[in-house]
Amino acid sequence: MDLNQTTYHKKNILVVDDTPDNLRLLSAMLTAQGFEVRKALNGKMALTACQMLLPDVILLDINMPGMDGYQVCQQLKADDRTCEIPVIFISALDDVLDKAKAFDVGGVDYIAKPFHGAEVVLRIENQINLRLLQVKLQEKNFLLQQALDNLKAAQVQQIQNEKMVALGQLVAGIAHEINNPISFIYGNLQYAGQYVQDLVNIIEVYQQEYLQPTPKIQQVSQDIDLNFVIRDLQDLIAAMYRGSNRIREIVLALQNFSRHDESEIKRVNIHEGIDNTLVMLQHRLKETPNRPAIVVVKNYGKLPRIKCYASELNQVFMHLLNNAIDALEKGVGSG
Repeated sequence: MDLNQTTYHKKNILVVDDTPDNLRLLSAMLTAQGFEVRKALNGKMALTACQMLLPDVILLDINMPGMDGYQVCQQLKADDRTCEIPVIFISALDDVLDKAKAFDVGGVDYIAKPFHGAEVVLRIENQINLRLLQVKLQEKNFLLQQALDNLKAAQVQQIQNEKMVALGQLVAGIAHEINNPISFIYGNLQYAGQYVQDLVNIIEVYQQEYLQPTPKIQQVSQDIDLNFVIRDLQDLIAAMYRGSNRIREIVLALQNFSRHDESEIKRVNIHEGIDNTLVMLQHRLKETPNRPAIVVVKNYGKLPRIKCYASELNQVFMHLLNNAIDALEKGVGSG
């Protein structure tokens, strides 16, 4: 062990004894060994001295008026500030039960009177060295716990990153699979709408040319409510067109949001990333029983393309917007 460190910890010894001669003897002996010694004639003075300045070791007599050494030690161990101070009992009581009680209340050592100066010094140095080792062990334990916490946090972050990568690949795969059929539907809806319109035009021409249709045609027209079907079919085609267009927008947003095939840094338009993220969050912006619809006001400035990892940046936008929506919902709920 480093001698300088040991000497550094041999600073302050508190001697507690109701006999002035013992105090003077111990004080002189320990001062000669390089210790700084403080003296207390009773238990209350000892507790007050500890609150003023924490000693490194306490030499504590047992038989004292008012408050004996056992009671002093119990109060020291009950206080978080003083519980770690080593207490060495020093007493003329040499019974086994007295020694057992001394250790039971928290003492770390026991010296019987009459004592030898060399023995007292060695026992004090032993406790100081033990305390120094305890402090070092606590520091190492703290550093180990800190390293463990950092490792766990890194593992959690790594797992989260892997999940996000897997999710991005899954989203991109689903978007690709959906894109082909929806593109087919969207592309043909325009022709289907035109064909429907052509058929409606033919029906209207027939109605104009044949003002008196046959009874069978009249019956079928009444059964299906032909006029309603013509109007509703056109509305239906328009609704299908809008719906398929909406699906195309979502698929495109999914593809742009995941960007699983763009693992390298590149320059991107962050406005597109925000727009794609908002498309993904449309379901959260709608009105709920607990709050009105959330209106998003976009006021973009003229920004150049930003060099970044596009997928990771989109994930940041997703977290920020999700947190903002959560804050709004909590605010409405608390109000």
